[in-house]
Amino acid sequence: MYIVTPATYWLNVYNAKTFPIFSSSLFQPNGQDYDITTVVDSNFELNLTAYEEVGNIHLSTFFAITYGFGFAGLAATVSHVALFYGK
Repeated sequence: MYIVTPATYWLNVYNAKTFPIFSSSLFQPNGQDYDITTVVDSNFELNLTAYEEVGNIHLSTFFAITYGFGFAGLAATVSHVALFYGK
């Protein structure tokens, strides 16, 4: 994490410099906070036309990489247990 996160930020992977390096918030493509209430209706269902107007949801570099490593670690743990301790 201490190597990958700064490297992806420095290399501006997926426009990383547009967003803070450490944050758990969601962001618009221009770097502003993403207001979820503008893209969901009263039933908490996605309004596709509003979503297309606001733009895609972006995560900070640290948050995205942490999610990726977390899922990879979980998959590796389950695979290890299944292969070495499964019958």
